[in-house]
Amino acid sequence: MGTIAFNFQEIFTKFSTEGKEIELRGVTGKPRKIIISNGMTKLLKKEQRGVIAQLCSLDVSTLKSYISPDLQKILDNHSKVFETPKGLPPIRDHDHAIHLIPGSVPPNIKTYIYPYAQKSEI
Repeated sequence: MGTIAFNFQEIFTKFSTEGKEIELRGVTGKPRKIIISNGMTKLLKKEQRGVIAQLCSLDVSTLKSYISPDLQKILDNHSKVFETPKGLPPIRDHDHAIHLIPGSVPPNIKTYIYPYAQKSEI
């Protein structure tokens, strides 16, 4: 699904899905009214059909997720772990290395050839 367009003056919405453009139009005619749930229950008993719609506007920039104080304390105590790296890790006493023979070619074999019984273990 891509862009969804709403037009509240003409009461329609457009969106694309699976390569097709879909347009949903609102019911025109007599003005609609907002009713509470009890009113909707009565209406459904009387007319046996109805439409429920709810539109919400969210400003994502102002939304804040709730983090429990205990979790926030842990995050603050270990904030260095969550920082973006600023380069390569420091050189250590024992760095990992694969020593290659100069001029050698990689072997031409299929990778991961295992019997069926071993594959289930992996």
